[in-house]
Amino acid sequence: MTSRQICIFIGGPFDGEAIAVPLESNTIKAKDQKRPDKNIQYQRTTLIVNDKPFSVFTLPDVTELQIEKVKKRWSVYFQ
Repeated sequence: MTSRQICIFIGGPFDGEAIAVPLESNTIKAKDQKRPDKNIQYQRTTLIVNDKPFSVFTLPDVTELQIEKVKKRWSVYFQ
């Protein structure tokens, strides 16, 4: 059985969602809801909140505003 880790996604169709992903996955592919013929790819990155590292998945074009919205929504998780 593959070990999984809960990660928060920022941007795209999974924006703000917490999803269990395999520990060894550094990228996640998804369908773009607005353009079904296009695939998008999330990249694992580390987000530092309250001087603690958290593993999250982001799109390459994610904005600071999107990151701040997710940080606010998940503030209890990031404690």
